[in-house]
Amino acid sequence: MSESLNNIGGFSFDEWAQLFRDNPEEFERCRTQALEALIQKANPISQNRLRELVETFNIVADGRNPEERLQIAVVMLDKQVVELASATMLFSKIVVDVLKKKI
Repeated sequence: MSESLNNIGGFSFDEWAQLFRDNPEEFERCRTQALEALIQKANPISQNRLRELVETFNIVADGRNPEERLQIAVVMLDKQVVELASATMLFSKIVVDVLKKKI
């Protein structure tokens, strides 16, 4: 695992897991701070959308067990991947159409 992914918010994966087990409230506080720090590093145009995704996850996953929370995250990620693929295909089609007109 890359160093950046193994040290999110100043914690390793094992430290995050231990914090979750020992102090779920502190885990949530640290998770919120770490997510906001990552969002702040994103393109400014994307920041509001990322905050909306986090808020949607928080609402949908509230009160769920860890396995359910993971499943919710996977479904949300899959939806984003599908949207990205669709946008990429549309962009590619536009580029091809423009290039065809210039030839």
